[in-house]
Amino acid sequence: MKKYSYKLAVYLSRHLGIWFFRAFSWCIATGYFFLFPMRVAESLKFYRALFSGRGFFYHLYCVWKQYHNFTDVYLHRFVRLAEDEIEFVKDGWEYLDEAVEKKNRGDCDYVAYR
Repeated sequence: MKKYSYKLAVYLSRHLGIWFFRAFSWCIATGYFFLFPMRVAESLKFYRALFSGRGFFYHLYCVWKQYHNFTDVYLHRFVRLAEDEIEFVKDGWEYLDEAVEKKNRGDCDYVAYR
């Protein structure tokens, strides 16, 4: 079920635009926030320890943002999948190959900053 809903969201997002994916993922994050109160409670404990001087509603706001900011991971992944070809550069790979050939493990600074 989860697999098909994700595929449907990707399909509709490609045709309707990125706004659909944002709205879809926002609804899912909101559902997780309300349907899993034990996870929310654990996050509240974390933010209570991290920001001990702040109040309950600030901690709850932090948990809310945590759940909804996580959707950005999927958004960035979706945007990358939408590209036809991902461009990458292998800069410095030859130095790593050279170090492996020489078995020069002790001189890492020289290899990394050469």
